[in-house]
Amino acid sequence: MNWIARFFRFSNARLITVRASIPHKLQKIIFAFSKWIVRSVVLKKTAHTSPNFVTIRNFDSNLVLRVDRSKVMGASIYWTGFHEYRELLFLHDFLRKEMVLLDVGANIGEYSVFAAKRLTKGKVVAFEPVPVLREILDENIEFNQFSNVIVKPFGLSDAAGSFPIYFVGENENEGQATFFPGEIQNQRSVNAELKKLDDEWVQLSLNRLDFIKMDIEGSELRALLGARNVITRFRPFIMLEISEVTYRSAGYSLKDVSDYFKGINYRPFAIDKMGKLVSSSELPSFGNVVFVPQ
Repeated sequence: MNWIARFFRFSNARLITVRASIPHKLQKIIFAFSKWIVRSVVLKKTAHTSPNFVTIRNFDSNLVLRVDRSKVMGASIYWTGFHEYRELLFLHDFLRKEMVLLDVGANIGEYSVFAAKRLTKGKVVAFEPVPVLREILDENIEFNQFSNVIVKPFGLSDAAGSFPIYFVGENENEGQATFFPGEIQNQRSVNAELKKLDDEWVQLSLNRLDFIKMDIEGSELRALLGARNVITRFRPFIMLEISEVTYRSAGYSLKDVSDYFKGINYRPFAIDKMGKLVSSSELPSFGNVVFVPQ
């Protein structure tokens, strides 16, 4: 089965760089089939299983990535080559080699290594406060010998401090770690350090900021509030995971997020299947949204 997954990753990676051709249409069919395998077969078999780590060597065609095939993200990357295809398709078109990208909630590094490959004269700053995830993130950066990635062992919020972060699921590997467990019965946690981006920016010694990817399971609004000065100074594009459920657990709403961006003159955009931005009149209950400065 390994060779089948390798073939899927090879074919699907070409969807990022090869467009509008007959081979492209065939690759889209292969991509759809690989996604169906993940949804209908793989995830059903791997649900509630122990961690199953494997190192793949053709992520994004030629990158090395260690993933856990027993988890949703790891299985998606292993079988299809991507966890969030439309978003990476957009980034491939958007990024320029001299840009600076912040990966807030870097997890195992799907976005960090994807961006680092393209930002040959720029920087990636990856924020990951969960030790077990950060260890894998560090490995994945080292595997690819990237010198343009800075890993920060803390998360971002509107205040500095050390707080318990809770794990959703069977174990800490890859899991959905959140500071706001809501009604989740599983109360396993570790302490995670949080800081304000506005306080830490000078120490990064960066003179530009072009893109922020933020997926931190309910902590998004607090991180945005703690980064307001940096955001208003550099006006980066910001891709945010929207989740009405996790926002509610954290004590705020979709409207609060919408109001924040309206207050700094940003507009929300969805990403279509071709990786293009489409204006959105309201925020979805769940999904990635790109906020663009006006």
